[in-house]
Amino acid sequence: MDPSVVTERTAANGVDRLLTADELAQRWQVPKAQVYRLTREGRIPAVRLGRYYRYARASITSFEAAGGVVADD
Repeated sequence: MDPSVVTERTAANGVDRLLTADELAQRWQVPKAQVYRLTREGRIPAVRLGRYYRYARASITSFEAAGGVVADD
C-alpha cells in the first residue's frame, strides 16, 4: 500500500498514525538503539503493542516542544 494513501486516510478520519522506532530515529537523526534506550528508561512517551513500541506523533511533538522532557500529568 502506498504510504501517502495511509496518511490521507488517517488525516481524513482524524486518527494520527503511530511512528515506529525506525521513523522516530530518522526524524531525530539518531540510531534506532538510542530510541529504544530512551523508551526503556521511560524518557519518551511510547505505546506498547505486544512486543513492539510505537510513538504517537502528537506526544512526540509535545516531547520535542518541552525540550526533550516528559511532561508530568
